[in-house]
Amino acid sequence: MKYLAAIALSVLPLSALAGSYIVIAGQGNVPVSVTLDMPAEYVGLSVYIRSSAKDASKRVNEVSETRSKLTKAVAANPKLEVQWVKSSFSAQEGSSYKLSSYDASSQSQLFILGKLGDSSSIDSVTKEIIATVNAVQVTGDASISTGTSSLGVLDPERFRSKLLGLIKEDVNQTKTALGGAPGIEIAGIEAPVAVVQKNDRDVTLFLPYRLTLKK
Repeated sequence: MKYLAAIALSVLPLSALAGSYIVIAGQGNVPVSVTLDMPAEYVGLSVYIRSSAKDASKRVNEVSETRSKLTKAVAANPKLEVQWVKSSFSAQEGSSYKLSSYDASSQSQLFILGKLGDSSSIDSVTKEIIATVNAVQVTGDASISTGTSSLGVLDPERFRSKLLGLIKEDVNQTKTALGGAPGIEIAGIEAPVAVVQKNDRDVTLFLPYRLTLKK
């Protein structure tokens, strides 16, 4: 009998224990004119652990043991931390097992963060994460691979007041450009502060606000 069992695990980031959190920058265009650029504070890298074992129980054990080794290796490095872990395992067995059939359903995915500083670049921190991952001795038929890196910032909500002040200036300039008469409605400023990666070092923060002229 074939069936699928999913297991989800969560690891609370160290920063969250201090009452703040890290937001990973998204990709794409910024839809507003008022933005705030700043250097990224973290580099994040997705790491995938899989096992090619045919036996379902063996796959679970090998992935779990390798994941435990990796989290301990990351914990031993004060510059790194595991932000979250997600695991999902297929219980299917049989001689027709192929790794490609299980890439998405039999794995653990970890998101590892590395802190950026004045003396550390994105390249150096990414290399440090990869070196930590590569140093882990996998169990049995398990394997580890890495995804693409992303930039992050700690608690972007701390910049809300700054962004609101910039939006206020934008509204006043718009009123002046229109002769000062029209009323302007603002929507969207209650949304969370959004973060988008600008380049290889910086991120852009913004509120997805909209200005509407009153009739």
